[in-house]
Amino acid sequence: MSDSTRAKKKGDTLATMLLPELQAVAARLEIDGAPKLRKGDLVAAIEAKQA
Repeated sequence: MSDSTRAKKKGDTLATMLLPELQAVAARLEIDGAPKLRKGDLVAAIEAKQA
């Protein structure tokens, strides 16, 4: 897999993930209150934590 393909997949990954998958990622990143967040808020929180 090329770097550009990997980068594209990473950028698209969060938006296409299901809520339980996002909650699992948030748990690994130790994001507080993740189970109560809506999908869009959860994606934003994960992106902020990874930045």
